[in-house]
Amino acid sequence: VQTCALPIYPEKSKSLLKKAIQESGEVSVYCGITVCPYICKFCRYYNRTGPLKNLGQMAGDDIEDVIAEMQNVTEELGEQNKIKTTSIYIGGGTPTLLSKESVRKLFDKLNELYDINTNTTEITIECTPDTITDDKLNILKQLGVNRISMGVQRLDDEWLKSMNRKHSSGDVLKALKLLNESGINYNI
Repeated sequence: VQTCALPIYPEKSKSLLKKAIQESGEVSVYCGITVCPYICKFCRYYNRTGPLKNLGQMAGDDIEDVIAEMQNVTEELGEQNKIKTTSIYIGGGTPTLLSKESVRKLFDKLNELYDINTNTTEITIECTPDTITDDKLNILKQLGVNRISMGVQRLDDEWLKSMNRKHSSGDVLKALKLLNESGINYNI
């Protein structure tokens, strides 16, 4: 696929995507969940936050939008077979805010639309240290997630607080322990 410094309009990006699929027979899929538990002072990406009790629902609403977009693009491409994936990246925001029902719904749609072989496809989800639990890791592993990308930035509690991060360096170490025990690859 060509890259350029000028904006690519939707009709052009669809034709580039179709050409890439025809040439290589595969795609990488990005699912953007724009909800975060807090807004970090260093972040320049579009994201939303709100009361903690509403974040899971807000992230779930994003899933509905992501699913609709995947469905629309797949239909417009008119591919007869499932498109093979080389990677799936679920980022945003903090997609680990999603409820297990919303995560399952997303993966059901991914599996419906794409040819996903977890032996050859890297399936990554972003997280913050304070959204990782044993239960969440077990669900993600069951669904085929084989890499976690955890935003740590620093192990300096004063700096973390000054950047509006709600976790501590101790939370990072706890999350790393859970990740090591899970057997899922990760990067920080």
